Amino acid sequence: MTFARNERYYLSPDGLRLAVYLGENKVRVIDLVTYEEAVLAEDVILPLSFIGDISHQFLSWSPDGSKLAVLMGGPSWQDRWITSTAVVIFDIEQRFSDFLFNNDTWINEVAWSADSTLISFPEIKVPCFYTESCQQEEEVIWDLTTLVHSGNNKWEVLSSRRLDHIDETPYWQQHSICELNLPLTNELVTFKSPCALGYIPFDANWFIAPIRSSNPILPILSEQPDPKYDADGRYLTIHWLGQTNNFILGFQNNVLDAESGERKSYSTWELYEYETTRITLLSKIDMEGYNLTIPLSSFSLSIIASPDDRFAIHTLDDNHILLAQLNDDLTISATFLEIPTISANGLWLPEGYLTQSENSIIFIHSETGEWEVVRDDLPEGFTLVGWQLLE
Repeated sequence: MTFARNERYYLSPDGLRLAVYLGENKVRVIDLVTYEEAVLAEDVILPLSFIGDISHQFLSWSPDGSKLAVLMGGPSWQDRWITSTAVVIFDIEQRFSDFLFNNDTWINEVAWSADSTLISFPEIKVPCFYTESCQQEEEVIWDLTTLVHSGNNKWEVLSSRRLDHIDETPYWQQHSICELNLPLTNELVTFKSPCALGYIPFDANWFIAPIRSSNPILPILSEQPDPKYDADGRYLTIHWLGQTNNFILGFQNNVLDAESGERKSYSTWELYEYETTRITLLSKIDMEGYNLTIPLSSFSLSIIASPDDRFAIHTLDDNHILLAQLNDDLTISATFLEIPTISANGLWLPEGYLTQSENSIIFIHSETGEWEVVRDDLPEGFTLVGWQLLE
């Protein structure tokens, strides 16, 4: 979550610690049980020039909560002379740097594997001093790099893959990589490209890149919306199903009907199977007729799956969600619900999903799609950031 241009707050996966950057060149970790505060790193300069440009996440917890990856360096509003970004991995208990990776490239985000043994990130090689000074013919190179934590407690480069040229995109956006995701198999990395820069949406696609082999990087979406529609933006999100090669893809468009001139929504929820040389669509829900309002900025599309992947909450816009069920035969059934602004930081329980909606805590029953208000007296401006279950 973000509160100001140069501030960052990230809750640890277990909900017990908060990593904080307040723009004063320090990364702090606050223990939310004892309220003790420790300075994890000083003289930190985050690559703040990515703010408002390419998707970014400067601080990233490992899923087991034992480590924190921090991006340090340029490009930065604070010091434009810093022209590379380092990935620094901190051991939280020992409070020291566990590893530093610096390849004289720019890096805008990192992603961890579920078992905290892999970390992937894009590397950007810029052939000029600063992005704005590049010329049209100069090519920016994007690589996808993955580190592995070996048995001798060291981080090593496992793989680095070059992205192919994407035609008909502005030269410094050609290979932009963001929203990385590592499935539980630890064999693949998914990413979106090109990425939204500022408030301008792009006709992005998802890609799947094998980590340990030279098999091709495959685009997920091959079909486009009906040609009578003129799309002005597309939002995508992906969720892998356990240790399988099956995944759910949610994507949306704001579109303008070329015949009627009316703006309409085009949304789908799709189940795919990945194989080494192809991606197969297994089932799909089309939500074209719901007349959703998808803003051109400040909207986060998400799939919030239950631990067993039988149910999922899919945010459609600020006032509508889809409660989807994955059946045993790999077909999808769904219930369309009108609920204002739910939090993605809710909690799945055996019978449904507990979350925040505006100033209330609500419970959505997964089997029936019914929902009820549990508490309606939350303070104004209260934002749910996580849950901690106590025995």
